[in-house]
Amino acid sequence: MNLRRLAPSAVTLLGHVLSLAWLLGLLGWPWGLAGLVCDAIDGRVARRLGAETEAGGLYDWLVDCTTAALLCVALGVPWALVPLLPAQALCRARGIRWSGRALLMCVALALDAASA
Repeated sequence: MNLRRLAPSAVTLLGHVLSLAWLLGLLGWPWGLAGLVCDAIDGRVARRLGAETEAGGLYDWLVDCTTAALLCVALGVPWALVPLLPAQALCRARGIRWSGRALLMCVALALDAASA
C-alpha cells in the first residue's frame, strides 16, 4: 500500500470529520475553520506528492457537495442548493477549482464566531 497516494484523501477525510463535528455542535468554530483549511490544502497535497487521482478528486468534490448541503440546511437556506450543486458540477467538469463549501463555511464560521 502506497501511503503517499493515501495522504491527500486522509486530509480530505480529516477536513470532512472536523466540518461535520462542528456542524453537529460537537466542536467549536476553530475546528470548523481547521476543516476548511484541510479542504483548501488537500488538492495541493495531492499535486505536491504527485498523487492526484480521478477518484481522489471525486471524493473531494463529494465531500464538498455533502458538506455544502448540510451547511445550507444549517444556515436555513436549503434553496441555495438549487444553483450551488449544479454550478459546482459544471465547474468540476470544466476543470475549474471552486468550492461552494468554502464559501458557505466562511459565512457559517463568521456567524458562529460572532455569536460566541
